[in-house]
Amino acid sequence: MNKLKIVIITSIVIIISVVMFISMNKEPIDDLDNNLRSGLSNEKESSITRTLSTDTYDLGNGKYSQTIYFDVVNTLWKGRLIPSEDYLNPIVSENTLIVNDPDGNKLISFEMDYKKTSFFSLASPEINVVTQRGGYYFTTEVGTDIESMEYKLSSDYEFEFIDDELIIGNDTGVKIDFNMAKKEQNITTTFDKVNSKLIFEIEENKTGSLRMVDPSITLNDGNITASFVFIDDGWTFFAAQTKWKIDEIPSEKVIKDATYCMYVDSVDGPPDTDNKYWRINDQTWTESSSVATINSQTTTNETIGIWNQTPTLNEWLCTNITNVIQTDYDLENTYSSIRIEDADYAMSEIAIAWADDFILIGWSGGTEVYFRAHTKGASPAPYLIVNYVDSGPSDTCATCAVDCSDNCIVTTNIDCEGGAFTLTGTGIYTLNGGNVTNFNSKFIVGTDVSNKCIITRYGGAFISLA
Repeated sequence: MNKLKIVIITSIVIIISVVMFISMNKEPIDDLDNNLRSGLSNEKESSITRTLSTDTYDLGNGKYSQTIYFDVVNTLWKGRLIPSEDYLNPIVSENTLIVNDPDGNKLISFEMDYKKTSFFSLASPEINVVTQRGGYYFTTEVGTDIESMEYKLSSDYEFEFIDDELIIGNDTGVKIDFNMAKKEQNITTTFDKVNSKLIFEIEENKTGSLRMVDPSITLNDGNITASFVFIDDGWTFFAAQTKWKIDEIPSEKVIKDATYCMYVDSVDGPPDTDNKYWRINDQTWTESSSVATINSQTTTNETIGIWNQTPTLNEWLCTNITNVIQTDYDLENTYSSIRIEDADYAMSEIAIAWADDFILIGWSGGTEVYFRAHTKGASPAPYLIVNYVDSGPSDTCATCAVDCSDNCIVTTNIDCEGGAFTLTGTGIYTLNGGNVTNFNSKFIVGTDVSNKCIITRYGGAFISLA
């Protein structure tokens, strides 16, 4: 019986070019968000709590950082969730891609079998593997025009081919989707079960090339709760609206900041660094919501934001949206939604709204000032980082700028990171086991004799910078 061996996993429909996106997990942070995680290096597995679509890092001293992904990026393996890109161990051998599980057991192999248009062509195929958060992206480039292309398959799992999807096993939840190849490249896929191979052909009466094929390897994404719509006022001004599931942030915490990032894959004109965003006061909208529904949504928290850099090709573009996340967290909402556009090219009314694998933000006018970023259906997908700290009666003054009238008792360590430590107001400030460290200034107790802060200490110390 023909069998296909794989437990390939991915989070969203990620495009591949004779290309495959396989998703599973690796530890703990990749280049995807290194630019925001300079303080999160060398994390230990024990400090990470994972769900299918979040990673929460315990940074110590009551500090936490949670990354919320737009897709499923973690996979259950032997009773624990691991990064999806760690699940697979891809090996390239000439024109064959071999995928192994975390224990080194072969899951599946894809061997390219093709016929060149020119017998004299010296081009040879290349299979490039790029690691990213949530999986791998495989690109196969034949390097010349070809007359035919097939994949020979080898695996120990049974499989079936239904509606342009190769379904692996009964319980893996893994599917290899060839709909994108048909939609974008006019390539049809036929499964030869007897000979365990996939046959690619140009769709009848259409043009195209078999040099590249775009299947996507996905895992059951039923747990993905993020939503996205691409909106514009009639192909002139563009904006994006996304919905994030934030209820895995524990209750009774203090949100310190939240950063929203997207990956730029196209830039036209000279976009600048400002943006405008709003919170959407609607918990129920989906990607299939009508234009009328999107137009009728109440917006709050209007803010002029700043990108971390000018939109640049193949770079992460991030902006601070703390006020939006804070509002929905305080309301104990399951979701938080943000609408974002270029501050210089505001839409008056939304004319079109639909879900796609990209985000456009800006103005498509004479100078085409806009950028395009990945979203659901493409990778790397957007993500959200929320930093928060413990709260409660003993930690209301666990900060370097203290209102002494809170009369709090501090039991956790406070790191001022080279900044000032200030006490203002009248009251009592008590250290009970916690240390205040790395501050560069003396205490500021107030400007008049009636404004006094009494400091008591039952353990812990004040340790300033030398």
